[in-house]
Amino acid sequence: GVGPMTIAILLENTVKAAEKALQPALKTLH
Repeated sequence: GVGPMTIAILLENTVKAAEKALQPALKTLH
């Protein structure tokens, strides 16, 4: 099965990827 640590790492990576993807969009808003 998938352990809590694995889920935490996956969530962290997803958040980091989302932030990277959103950064250019955020810059254009300002």
